[in-house]
Amino acid sequence: LKNYKIALLIDHSGSMSKLLNDSDKTVWQWVRQSFGTFCTEAERRSGSDFDLSLFNSANKMYKTLSAGKIEAILAEAVTTDDTRLAPALRDVFDYELAHLQKPLLMLIITDGQSISSDEIDAVLMENMSKFDKGRKLRIVFIQTGFSTQGARFISALADKCKQHGIQGYVYTLPFDRVIKDGLASLLEPFI
Repeated sequence: LKNYKIALLIDHSGSMSKLLNDSDKTVWQWVRQSFGTFCTEAERRSGSDFDLSLFNSANKMYKTLSAGKIEAILAEAVTTDDTRLAPALRDVFDYELAHLQKPLLMLIITDGQSISSDEIDAVLMENMSKFDKGRKLRIVFIQTGFSTQGARFISALADKCKQHGIQGYVYTLPFDRVIKDGLASLLEPFI
């Protein structure tokens, strides 16, 4: 992880307040806990900071954050509104390309509700060519929750990445794998 700049794009739309199956925990509570733990461990191992983009119908970017600051921001965030990933993804690409000094690991955390894989595919294709061999990029879409719509989004996006030959840069993780194998162990092969 120390060789990467880590950018987190985290969905905090209204659908993230749904309960996780037979649990009393919401998807948002799972995200807060899991990514708080992940950031703390990544900071300990790499000593690097993070950029964070919280998105729903709007997008708010935070730059150069510690793990503790990310936990505080996530604790204060309210899950509301619709999911609009494409504008947030475009903003993060624009910022990171302008300020990038080392390879980028972009983690996109969403339940996939109301997101068009075609729209995201267009943003990815528009920006992938801006990265050359000297500016490495890894993007991991992480589904949260067990919604069938979210699973379809992740599956369709994985298919589109294969069609465009970018599966070596863009990865998708369905929620059942994240729950089963754990976030940190699943991210290791990508970096």
